[in-house]
Amino acid sequence: MTTLLLPTNLRESSDRIDALARPDLDGMNDLLRQEIAVSDAYRRVMELMPHDRCVGEWIRIRSEHQRAVTMLAIRIRLTGGEPVDPSRAWRMSALTMFSIRPKTALASLLRDLIRAEEHLARCYEEILEAQELSSEAHEFARADFLPRCREHIAVLSRLHEECDA
Repeated sequence: MTTLLLPTNLRESSDRIDALARPDLDGMNDLLRQEIAVSDAYRRVMELMPHDRCVGEWIRIRSEHQRAVTMLAIRIRLTGGEPVDPSRAWRMSALTMFSIRPKTALASLLRDLIRAEEHLARCYEEILEAQELSSEAHEFARADFLPRCREHIAVLSRLHEECDA
């Protein structure tokens, strides 16, 4: 028998695992695709502007998205599904860099990140409204992932306002 070792904060008891229903797989994989795309967007922004004053916030926010990717992939596996392949997941293509003033470039990138976070928040809201998740997964998305997206939007909006000032 193979034992799956997970970090302590990600382990779930067998009765909690049993509570996850198979219909959750499509919804969780949709959310996983979106989380991968947003995490990738932050990676690309940091590659474009590695020395910007916002990098600390971008690193923190990206690590929260990477945590969500890990947790969703684990839930999908524990439910008997196969998580989407990150290399085949949908990628956001809106983030491009042009030869413009750095302040304008930063404002544009921040707007793109805000749009990415807003899209992800809508995905969580839609899946919660459709009740496509088990009660436990529903609560996890409602209490953790969606509030985190909203907090990211607030932080990015503040940075965007500072950039425009």
